[in-house]
Amino acid sequence: MDALKQVFFPANYTELFSVWSSDAFLCAGGTAQSRFQGKALLHFAPTIVALDALDELRRITRTERYIELGSTVTLNRIIALGKAVPDVLLRSLEQVADSQVRNLATIGGNIQCRLNSTAALLALDARYELRSVSGSRWISAYRFSVEKEESAVQRQELLTRIRIPLEKWEYSLCKCFVSPFDLESRGVAVLIARVKKNVLSDIHLVFAGHTILHDTATETLLIGKKLPLKEEYADMFLEQWLHYLSAVPDLEPLLCANLMNFASDSVHGMMA
Repeated sequence: MDALKQVFFPANYTELFSVWSSDAFLCAGGTAQSRFQGKALLHFAPTIVALDALDELRRITRTERYIELGSTVTLNRIIALGKAVPDVLLRSLEQVADSQVRNLATIGGNIQCRLNSTAALLALDARYELRSVSGSRWISAYRFSVEKEESAVQRQELLTRIRIPLEKWEYSLCKCFVSPFDLESRGVAVLIARVKKNVLSDIHLVFAGHTILHDTATETLLIGKKLPLKEEYADMFLEQWLHYLSAVPDLEPLLCANLMNFASDSVHGMMA
C-alpha cells in the first residue's frame, strides 16, 4: 500500500518554504506529471505542495517596457492576451497539445520541462525571478535553460515570475518539430528579426528541445544587411548555420535537416 499522502496548499511564501521539504513534489497544472509518467494511475511523492492558493503566481502585469507573468498562469490565459504578448511566444504556445491541456498547463511548468515556450523566451531575452527562503533574484532565460544542470538554479528555488521585454520585432517565425514515430515534440525553433529603415538591426535564431541551439556567429552575418536580402547573404547565413549544427555532438540527422529547412524558409522570406 502506498504511503499516506500529505497535501499542502500554502497561501504565501512563508508557508510554502515551511512545508517544502527535499522529498516534496510541487504541483501546479500537473500536466507534466501525467505526460512523463504515461500511466493510468499516477505516482506522486508522499508530500505534495499545491501552488493553487498562491495568488501572486497567477498575476499578470504589464508596463510600457515589459509584460510579467506569474509562473502558474495557464497557457490559455496567455494566449487570450493576444497582441499584448509577443507574437512568437503566442505562436509557440498555440502549438501545445489542445485547449483542454492548455487550460491546465502553466507557463512555469512549460519552462521547467523545456517545452514550447523556451525557444521564444530565449530569443526574446526574457528574465526569470527565482525565490528561495532567503529572498529572490533574477536570472536570464538563457542561464536558466542552458546552465540548469550547472547550478544556475539552487535547491529549493522556485520560479515565480517571467519578465518579457516588449520590444518590437517586425519578423517572427516559429516551428514545432515532432517525431514521425510517436508525434512527441522534439523541440521548437524560432527566428525573430528587427528592422529599422529597411535594414536588419537584430536577429535571433534559437532552437530548444533536449538541447539548446543558438549561434551568435550565424546571426551576426545578417545584422546591418538591407531588405530584401541578397541571395549571397542568405547563402552565407545558411552555410554558417550548417557549420554550427555539424559541430553539435549527437545531433540527429533528421533534426539537423529540419533546422536547416527552417533557417532556409526564414531567410528566403526576407528575400521577397
